[in-house]
Amino acid sequence: MGKFIKENKISSDKYRVFCFPYAGGAASVYSSWEGIVKGRIYTIQLPGRENRIQEKLYTNMEGLVEDLYGEIKEYIDVPYCFFGHSLGGKIAYELIRKIQEEKGKSPEFLCVSACGVPSIKENTNIHTLSDDELIKVLPQYTNIPLHILRNKNLMELFLPRIRADFKISEEYYREEEVNLNIPIIAIGGKYDKQVNLQSIRAWNRYTEKFELHLLERDHMYLEEEKDMIVDIIERTFVKIVGN
Repeated sequence: MGKFIKENKISSDKYRVFCFPYAGGAASVYSSWEGIVKGRIYTIQLPGRENRIQEKLYTNMEGLVEDLYGEIKEYIDVPYCFFGHSLGGKIAYELIRKIQEEKGKSPEFLCVSACGVPSIKENTNIHTLSDDELIKVLPQYTNIPLHILRNKNLMELFLPRIRADFKISEEYYREEEVNLNIPIIAIGGKYDKQVNLQSIRAWNRYTEKFELHLLERDHMYLEEEKDMIVDIIERTFVKIVGN
């Protein structure tokens, strides 16, 4: 099996930012962040995409987090945070719970983007749609260019990983609302039709230190708002651990 973390650990890192992609997304969605983040970016690459295209896909959260923890535990020896967009936020939350259960070093904070809380179950079944139906709704959830959506051969490569990721997201649910005892920053789009604002605001029930940022956006704003998001992450690190 390949590696979840594309970069090798650097001993001189002042702090680390671990970035988790949305459903169907790959590590490259954060490639434009490199160079604008003062801390070192570590992108999470799930199987079935880019350099891991031939690997078996995960279809449940438990198995994914168990294997991811086995690798990331070697990288949390310096101050770090998790950032996740949509499904990425849910994976990040579950991974923090796993780290805390194993008595590991918690991140300095969690930043979730366009991501509802685990205790409010999604009411969609996108992963069960036919290929044609799935392709029609994808522009609402991903940044896949139109010319790729219209390319049948390329979509045959994309659809399995997208379907697997949506299965994880749509079947994931945790009724209990566990206080992580770390700050949580939630970012959301006011016009997001996929994640309602109530579910984004509800992250305040998972921490005693909560910060909310609402944007004049829909669900897929990650690239357009990257500078603002990076600024939030860096200001939070300064506030918590200093310059």
